Amino acid sequence: MATITATPSSLSEGKPVVISGSGFDASTVVKVSVPALSFESEIVSDAAGFFGTDDIADHATALLTSDATNVTADDTVVIGSVTYTFKAAPTTVANEVKIGADAAATLANLKKAINLTGVSGTDYGSATVIHPTVTASTLTATTLLLYAKTGGTGGNSLASTEGSTHLAFGDTVFAGGSAASGVSAVIITPNDEGTYTVTATDGTNSASTSFVVWTK
Repeated sequence: MATITATPSSLSEGKPVVISGSGFDASTVVKVSVPALSFESEIVSDAAGFFGTDDIADHATALLTSDATNVTADDTVVIGSVTYTFKAAPTTVANEVKIGADAAATLANLKKAINLTGVSGTDYGSATVIHPTVTASTLTATTLLLYAKTGGTGGNSLASTEGSTHLAFGDTVFAGGSAASGVSAVIITPNDEGTYTVTATDGTNSASTSFVVWTK
């Protein structure tokens, strides 16, 4: 889910506010707007779907690709420190992932298990907990993008391996984490008091927030 924040969320007239966001499609143009100020700007998200300040750390990513053929029972994927095992019917065991009706549905269930969404005990084993270091992001019928929750080079050591003939990672570890992304900031400097709504969209994912401007 896309989210954006305004920092600070309360400021005096003539002071800058920085808009940052996450959960957008990777390396995609995001349109940021403040209609009440007639403000509109575009920014390109990084490989993990983030945008923010000039020196925001890049988040390491990994792309899991399916050949469109469903996995079989007991196939596995290792993501960071967690091993997910595909099962026809998950039990109470942590990190079991339900094999869906087709390969796309199975990838969707894996995303649910990583992010702890969906239905516990049905889409994945009921003892499953949210992944401690990785978030599952953009999902298609044949791919699932994963990114390290913490930006920087540390994410490049996270494991990304598979024990399935129908799933493949590009490498055995995540890649692309760096200390600085070069993603420019969206900075707004309002000169009138009031409460302003900010929206951001990449055409697929949208989010909004607000900030308050007060008289000096």
